[in-house]
Amino acid sequence: MTCLLRLFLLPLAVVVSALPARADEHSWPGVFNPFEVVTLNFELDPAVWEDIKRDQNVYDPVLNIRVPVLMWADGEEPILVQLRRKSDPALPSEDNPQKVSLKVDINKFVSGQEWRGLKKLSLENGNGGNGVLREGVSMHLHRLASEYGFYDWSAGYASWVRVVVNGQYVGLFASPEQRDKQFLRNRRLYKPGSVWLYEVNATTTLDQTVATINSKTY
Repeated sequence: MTCLLRLFLLPLAVVVSALPARADEHSWPGVFNPFEVVTLNFELDPAVWEDIKRDQNVYDPVLNIRVPVLMWADGEEPILVQLRRKSDPALPSEDNPQKVSLKVDINKFVSGQEWRGLKKLSLENGNGGNGVLREGVSMHLHRLASEYGFYDWSAGYASWVRVVVNGQYVGLFASPEQRDKQFLRNRRLYKPGSVWLYEVNATTTLDQTVATINSKTY
């Protein structure tokens, strides 16, 4: 996997090296560095981890099991966060769920808490329609297009993360930047009551959550 990752990223090396200097690699946006694969460690009851991997509502965006866990990157002190499974199908299968996509809520139990300038992490296992390598490379191409002025907006960032649970390596995950208030704050675009996020779910049905008179989009 390491050799394959280098093969995919090598053509981007010259281009990315031309980017202007950015923030420290241990804060936003340096945390989304395509040439540094961060190791994220999680510690929780092994039985609960097995329950998370086997959460039955795998096609429901709101899953049942949401638990407090300790999380830290190598060399850091652990912090308390919330962990749950996302709805992507498990790898290699639901009968043998060894690698599942995960959602980390960093400030759920500690108000205002951030990790490297972020409040949410989405760890994608590569089985939700986009492979881990393809998703990461694609998002970095959008980032380059945005930073060199080909887009009129700021693209989301992405990185790759090694996930270790209770000392056991789980796999390589894509970590796309979450589109949330912190996304806007980090770009100095957020003003309470004046800006909002609108999610397009790519369906042909009317989304009732944005179709009411209480919605700013209305």
